[in-house]
Formats: sequence, C-alpha cells, structure tokens
Amino acid sequence: MKEAPLRQGREKGKVNWEEKARQALELALRAGGAEVEVYLSSSYALEIQISQGAVESLIQAEEVGVGLRALREGGRVGFAYTTDLSAEGLSRVAAAAVEAARAADPDPHQSLPLPAPFEPLHLVDEELAYRGLEEKMDLAREIEAAALRFDPRVRRVRRATYSESRYQVQLLNSRGLQ
Repeated sequence: MKEAPLRQGREKGKVNWEEKARQALELALRAGGAEVEVYLSSSYALEIQISQGAVESLIQAEEVGVGLRALREGGRVGFAYTTDLSAEGLSRVAAAAVEAARAADPDPHQSLPLPAPFEPLHLVDEELAYRGLEEKMDLAREIEAAALRFDPRVRRVRRATYSESRYQVQLLNSRGLQ
C-alpha cells in the first residue's frame, strides 16, 4: 500500500523519514550515547471553509520534529528535540541529548525497549489523500449545496467545512526497535 504524501503536491519536499530517523540514531551513537531512541513525527492539517459557494478560509499547517533519548553509563538519560532535520540540525540535537545524559543522575533501571512484533496501521483514505486542493474545495462546495438541496426550508448554510489531517511517526532505537 502506498503512503499518502505528507506534503500535498510538493514533490521536492518529500522526505525519507526512515532515513532521517536512522541518521539521527547514528549521530547520537557517534556523539557518545550508549543506547539511543529516535521519535520522528510529522503532521499535516488542512481546513477549507466555504460560505455561499466561495472559499471563506483555507488553512494548511505542517509540523515535523525529531526527539532523541540518549542513555549513558549508569542509566543516565538525556532528551533533546528539534524541528531542524538538516544534517547540522540532527547533529546538534544528537549532541544535546548526549550532553544532557552526561549531566543526569544515574538510574540503573533505565533501558530502552527491545523489539516486539506489531502490525502497522494503514489508516489513510487513499481516495481523499491524493486529491488536489481544488478538488477538496469542490467537495466542501458540494457539501454546502447538498445541505441546501436537502429541504426547501434550508435557505442558507452558515459554513461548510472540509477538514483533514495526517500524522506519521517513525520510532526506532539502537536495540533493534523499528
């Protein structure tokens, strides 16, 4: 099954999330982390509001970030987070997580989870995920028109809204969790 593009219609903006997560993991190990966990998340949201057939509001938002948990000797744990997925940004966040672990109190009970079997969730409506922005605006207009056709007493629709959101998470660690 194909994954829906997170960045709607921006081919140049496509990111290999697994590659970014692995890069962050390797950088944190090289910076001195004995064990490392990477949590990379990205989200996309779109909301289109239509009133009297016209677009009243269109909001698109996208967020991406990577969090690192680094363990050092004695169970010392450090955390760091960034939204900069460049090589330099990942290098800085790796160094920050390891440095935070150096300064942390030891906890001999700290460790990262081992891999366990799981079934991936594929919760994307493929039909909607690949539609363009104009098609989604038309869908909101169709919703408004359907409400007006439903009953002759309905003379005006305050607002018809099309809304979607997508989330993607990549989680892996140095103990084999992927």
